[in-house]
Amino acid sequence: MRSSCVVVIARPHEIVELKTAIIFWGNFRTIGAPTSADEFLPVLIYVLLKGNPPLIQSNVKFISRFALPTRIMSGESGYFFTNLSCALQFVQDMNYASLKMERSEFEAYTSGDLVPPLNMMNCGCNQALGSMEESLARLRELIERQHALSSRIDEVERRLSVEEAELSEEFRKIMAMYPSQEYQKLKEQLAREEKETMEVCSLTSMLSSSSRSSGEAEEPVKERATSTAAEQ
Repeated sequence: MRSSCVVVIARPHEIVELKTAIIFWGNFRTIGAPTSADEFLPVLIYVLLKGNPPLIQSNVKFISRFALPTRIMSGESGYFFTNLSCALQFVQDMNYASLKMERSEFEAYTSGDLVPPLNMMNCGCNQALGSMEESLARLRELIERQHALSSRIDEVERRLSVEEAELSEEFRKIMAMYPSQEYQKLKEQLAREEKETMEVCSLTSMLSSSSRSSGEAEEPVKERATSTAAEQ
């Protein structure tokens, strides 16, 4: 419909309008839908509302004033032009009263604040939209479950850390109060080895001290012997 209004200067208006309507009519036959005016006119109204073709009113007026009456009042072109004129007139006269709607609701729909609810009778893509909405809902549910599972995992890890620390402390207390034989033997062996190490260190320190003391005592004797030999 938009293309028919763009090429209006290059081609006769009634021919473009006729071909556009034939395309819609052929689509009805392709899908096996009824091809009466009761079915064709609502689709034409929907196309006018969704397509919003520019200069549509001036084009229709141009055809009405300058086209041959035989073309717009009889035959296939006259039938399609009459339907287009009716659809355009319906859109022009459409208001909340004619649609039996509340004024606020009508204004919300026409301004785009509200979107008409879809159903299986007025849109062939509802199945795809429904499937997409269902997939999005399942995805949101999976994300929420994942967050909940992550929180539970963190809580379990925290509890395990606390319980591990408490168990280690309890085990240490039990071992201190009731040590096993192997633990006692190991503890005694470590005590003996520590005692022997201390004794060895103490003996080594004593030997070092005695060797330094003997060296200091020998130096005056050597000095006296040296001085006596020099006097002689």
